[in-house]
Amino acid sequence: MDRKRKEHELSERFWVGVVLALLLVVVLPTGVSVGAVGFMGEPGVSVAQSSVDWWPMFHHDLNHLRYSTSKAPNTNNTIWRYTTCYEVDSSPAVADGKVYVGSWDGNVYALDASTGKPVWNYTTGGNVWSSPAVADGKVYVGSWDGNVYALDASTGKPVWYYTTGGNVWSSPAVADGKVYVGSWDGNVYAFGPPHLSQPPNIGVPSREPSGDIMQDQEVTVLVNVTDVENNINNVTLSYTTNNGTSWLNLQMNHNSTTGLYGATIPGQQAGTWVKYKITAFDTAKNQAVNDNAEKYYAYQVISKVPSAITPLIFTVSLIVVVTVSLIVVVIVAKRKLRKKPQN
Repeated sequence: MDRKRKEHELSERFWVGVVLALLLVVVLPTGVSVGAVGFMGEPGVSVAQSSVDWWPMFHHDLNHLRYSTSKAPNTNNTIWRYTTCYEVDSSPAVADGKVYVGSWDGNVYALDASTGKPVWNYTTGGNVWSSPAVADGKVYVGSWDGNVYALDASTGKPVWYYTTGGNVWSSPAVADGKVYVGSWDGNVYAFGPPHLSQPPNIGVPSREPSGDIMQDQEVTVLVNVTDVENNINNVTLSYTTNNGTSWLNLQMNHNSTTGLYGATIPGQQAGTWVKYKITAFDTAKNQAVNDNAEKYYAYQVISKVPSAITPLIFTVSLIVVVTVSLIVVVIVAKRKLRKKPQN
């Protein structure tokens, strides 16, 4: 009986394995191949392999084959090492000569694949366990702050982000022009073309007063922000003093009469340097930043003469003028007396 029971159990396991294998063949996507710049998601379309088979996403490709046709190193010598500020659970993605990886310190890093030198890093609001996916010049990654980010692969600047209802540990997958990712809120999300639209357009800001800024004088910054595809969601003025690294944020309010967004920077002490930038989001969560090409907009606060001293200066100046005038009159009079003929 025991022998027949074991044979029956082995037979059941065999057929369960066959069924699972058939399901994997049916479910897994087809027509996806990996090339030097990522992968193509169109069914039936393949990309010719180049000499470099990049690793642009978790487990290499949508099939999670964990295999690259590029040659592996012949030795285990460490070429370079880069240390983040905390643990790294994210699996690196490698594409176009860069290594993209997240860290528990909340940053997404882009490193030079040959040297390990940092190219850029982007700070999210939470730990980054998600493994980045690289496609179409963008880096897609999730964060514990609940957001899914699309970053420019060359600069690290955000293209868009979407806030889910929970932490995002899931590693995004990209196919057919869509980004797929799961969240701890229990949802699987697919982001399509609406989230790949153009960001808002931020004009050149002006300030009032436009001239010298005196001690303790408030400064109002005005700017025009438009979006051809979506409505403006919010505009923020960020400023810092004396080249500080901590930015203070002010909500810019829209004036329906002028069409401008405005916010007021509080007065500062004399000698203070103030620099500021403007960030705008539209309803599709596309982001735009105007930081004057990373030079920022800036002004310096100058000293002002105390009002109590002004009358004193005027009085002293008047006394000096009167005294000089009297001296001149006396000198002229004396000269005339000397020149007067004697009788």
